[in-house]
Amino acid sequence: MTTKNKSSENNFNAISQKTDVSCRSIEDCRKGIQEFANRFKLIFEEEGECGFGRECVGLTNGNNYVDYNPTDNVNYDYIKEFYNDKFYDIAPADAYHKHNCLAVLGRGEKSIRQLADWVDKLNEMGAVVEKYATGATGLQAMISGTHNYAVRVKNGS
Repeated sequence: MTTKNKSSENNFNAISQKTDVSCRSIEDCRKGIQEFANRFKLIFEEEGECGFGRECVGLTNGNNYVDYNPTDNVNYDYIKEFYNDKFYDIAPADAYHKHNCLAVLGRGEKSIRQLADWVDKLNEMGAVVEKYATGATGLQAMISGTHNYAVRVKNGS
């Protein structure tokens, strides 16, 4: 192996260790998720449920899971101030798939590690969590509220 190749391999290993959650303890994963949750006044749910009782881990505002790429409840268009194609690219393999929210199906270490990796990627993007109007009215507004929280990248990343 040449020096150049070895140097490239070392750089790759350094990058992999930075982004690969399997290289850190589960306690460090929980800590990273909790720090993100605290920064935006969210709740880290280790024993949550999505949809009709599907076990998951994720981030909530106390009532609803935090969205990414939310849609308006009236016309189902994306809310452009919150939309970012990259959010789909960074979602983990077991992300809840029937609603764009920060929840990973399952419980335990595997799901927590996936959520931690997702949170790390959101942090790298400079994502913030902000309140938005859902457009919900009537019964839908009574069930889920007229506002929710979603991740957003302000700097255009």
